[in-house]
Amino acid sequence: IGAFEDVAFAPDSRWLAFSKHLPNHLHALFIYGVDNGQLHQVSRGDFNDSNPAFSQDGKYLYFVSARLVNPVISSYNFGASGVVPDGLYVTTLQASTPSPFAPRTQTPAASKPKPGAKGKAKAKTPAVNIDFNGLIERAVQVPVPAANIEQTAEAKGVLYYVTVPVPVLGGAIPGQMPELRAYDLAKRKALTLVQGIGGGFALSANGSTLLYNFHGKWVLRPALFNAQAKAKPLNTSNMQMQVDPRAEWAEIYNEAWRNVRDYFVNPQLIKAKWAMIGGHYRALLPLVQDREDLNYIMANMIGSLGESHMYIFGGDMGWKTPPQPTAGLGVEFALNASAGRYYLKRIFRGDNTVPGYYAPLAQPGLKVKQGDYVLAINGKPLTASINPYELLQGTLGQTIELSIASTPAGKPWTILVKPVVNSGKLHLLHWINNNRREVN
Repeated sequence: IGAFEDVAFAPDSRWLAFSKHLPNHLHALFIYGVDNGQLHQVSRGDFNDSNPAFSQDGKYLYFVSARLVNPVISSYNFGASGVVPDGLYVTTLQASTPSPFAPRTQTPAASKPKPGAKGKAKAKTPAVNIDFNGLIERAVQVPVPAANIEQTAEAKGVLYYVTVPVPVLGGAIPGQMPELRAYDLAKRKALTLVQGIGGGFALSANGSTLLYNFHGKWVLRPALFNAQAKAKPLNTSNMQMQVDPRAEWAEIYNEAWRNVRDYFVNPQLIKAKWAMIGGHYRALLPLVQDREDLNYIMANMIGSLGESHMYIFGGDMGWKTPPQPTAGLGVEFALNASAGRYYLKRIFRGDNTVPGYYAPLAQPGLKVKQGDYVLAINGKPLTASINPYELLQGTLGQTIELSIASTPAGKPWTILVKPVVNSGKLHLLHWINNNRREVN
């Protein structure tokens, strides 16, 4: 298929729409049939077409296209340039479907529920059928102002899209900012939902909620044609991600190598030696200690071609993982290799009356004993391939769930416990008490 962007699935997941870079350096729209594997080029590549989005009802395909000519004259010379070239467009997937902007005599009245109807019927996923013959010729412009448009999505007859300021060499014209806008097809009206968003937006699968970044924080907002709809901050304080830097560095290196292999100005020119060059510098990956080292290796790999206008920069420079002590349960785990499950070989009793000797699994009334199996921690299965302490990482100060069973295949029950930062004192007290018993 080659380089493609802006991927969007049809509601029934049988079609995949995207834009693709053509040899003339413009983008055209394509649709791929998942069922039959056929690829259809929708637009000819006369304009930059991008950001396709299927309507939720499976009748329309929306897209962005740079078809608008807005010439401006420089304030300092007589040079001319074009700005805000993008418009929104919509085409009908079936030739028999009327245009959403067909003439009408009056604004359609809102539908009323039928007498006796209770609740909401569960919406069925529409089957999407496409008449490819004349698909792009059926496109019409959505009547919104020209802009620089970066993203589109549709739900319940409302088209959402992002506009960004006119780019200038210094970044952006002061006072201009990205906007999240909406267009209601039934009302044939447009409005701005919010100004100053960052990084685009996401629409939930059921079309009910918008997610976007606002002033550095993620917020959730009802997907409504209403500028006053209340947005709520998304609590990300408990979100965590485990990163294996060396695995990530290897992936970054290999992706950079593949990008040059596939998209070099003349791939055939480097085909004979590019695998050898990639292997030569890949051997240095075990020596990498940070992102700066990785960038140095990739720069030397790409620099071997002697080609200009290829750059390596950025990444997680200077970033350090915050300290994260491993939490403990005050136990010794043992593995039943044949069952592939861990059990509690020993539960340290500690002394719950003395600070620092709190024993998480030796609390009154807790239904757990030595020999029981721990099948899951916080809903994540604990099997032989996993170190139990991997699942305990990042749980300090939290109440966690343990799924306990008497046997590897037994019926589990759940207990709630609070891990401790260090089980060392529990081990020490157990050793002291054992020594006392030996002496006595």
